[in-house]
Amino acid sequence: MGYKLSNGAFGVLFNDSTKIVTSSNLFHFVYIERVKDETANAVEHISEHTFFDYPASINKKVVLLQHFKSYLEGNSKFRPMTFEFTKDNQPQRPTDLDNISYIKKWKRARKAILLRNSNKVI
Repeated sequence: MGYKLSNGAFGVLFNDSTKIVTSSNLFHFVYIERVKDETANAVEHISEHTFFDYPASINKKVVLLQHFKSYLEGNSKFRPMTFEFTKDNQPQRPTDLDNISYIKKWKRARKAILLRNSNKVI
């Protein structure tokens, strides 16, 4: 499931429960996966990357993030992300990566949930 947050960041929640979310500068992103710690408890492991430097093992997920971003911006055909800078003069890491918002889980339901004290429907 791909989504756009109100701060301008984009994210994808994958079927394997991993997540990928851009920062507000759309160049830095975090990859979140659940791993077991030494006591066999599942914990979230968050790794930070840029679109110039990320592991080859998540390449397909990075491409899917770009597809969702392109679609959510209203493009009918896929447009890969382009940047006006190079690896040598890339922007600094934004502070919003420290407290990044993302979807942990979603569920399809027949009825919407109305929050109390709010006019928002989820």
